[in-house]
Amino acid sequence: MEKEEKEDEKEDENESYNEDEDENEDEESTPAPETPLPETPGDSNSTKQTPVSTPSRKRSLSPGSVSSQRKRFQNIAVNLINSIQAHRFSSPFLQPVNKRSAPDYHKCIYQPKDLKGILRAVKLKQNPPAYGLVKELERDIMLMFANCVMFNKSDGDLVELTRSMSSDVANMFKMFEEAELDL
Repeated sequence: MEKEEKEDEKEDENESYNEDEDENEDEESTPAPETPLPETPGDSNSTKQTPVSTPSRKRSLSPGSVSSQRKRFQNIAVNLINSIQAHRFSSPFLQPVNKRSAPDYHKCIYQPKDLKGILRAVKLKQNPPAYGLVKELERDIMLMFANCVMFNKSDGDLVELTRSMSSDVANMFKMFEEAELDL
């Protein structure tokens, strides 16, 4: 009984192997299209042919250089966010707004931002990346400050601290934009 099962398995393997060979034979039997080469000038009976040069194209960046460029940007962005987190007034911006402490926040603010979420997006390995330029990062951080000013009373202490921090962060971005030019 076992002998018959083994023989059946061998036959099945041979059939599938032969099917694979047939597919490969079909691929090999179709010749690749050949491009004619021009004759060399002055020698019409010559059997030598020179290859036609194709117009030069700009080479695209290799995947390795794009990857290294992305890593370099990530390092710059992470350093920038760490500098912002170290600011003396950064504590309200480190974590997302708690629904318990501000129940109406998400009714008023449609794009909530916080430093933890922005840092997570910078470190995330997605294609395309959430942030490719320092300007994109700056936009979201400034949106975070604008959300704070919009949600809180404009004459409150938190708004004054936010405006002060926003000014300091804008100066930080000027430095990091110069670093991006070196990318």
